Amino acid sequence: MDIKEFGEKYRVKTRRDNCGEDIVTGSRIPKDMPKQVEYACHVYNHADGKRLGLLLLLKTKQQWTHAKKRLVAAGFTIKQNGETEGTALFNPEDAGQVRLAFKLARIRVRRELSPERRQALAAQLGASRQALNLVSNHVAEAPLTPNTGEGQPA
Repeated sequence: MDIKEFGEKYRVKTRRDNCGEDIVTGSRIPKDMPKQVEYACHVYNHADGKRLGLLLLLKTKQQWTHAKKRLVAAGFTIKQNGETEGTALFNPEDAGQVRLAFKLARIRVRRELSPERRQALAAQLGASRQALNLVSNHVAEAPLTPNTGEGQPA
């Protein structure tokens, strides 16, 4: 499974980094790093074509140590191990591993509405728009009086 199929299956947004590769970015970005896509925690295609990689850039050694223990316990393979950062490989078909990767990288999944909920929201929006039109029509019909300053104390 490549990163595009992964994004479609788990309803996450894929983006291109500066190298032109597709990645799924999370919202966890270290403060001391530039505000670029590849400096956020993200999921990327690994070279073997079977697994995906998770890059975690954390603030402290303790955060990386704790995350590493959770990753190994869930079946990830640690590929690179730095002081406060590292990469881990995982199986994109394993829902538990995917859930943990999303949680650690703070990747948000797009929600899907059921057809019933979508229809209810559309009806609610239509009613709100109709009420707003009634109010705006009433305000537009009110006559405007010129501000001449008469009757004002000097």
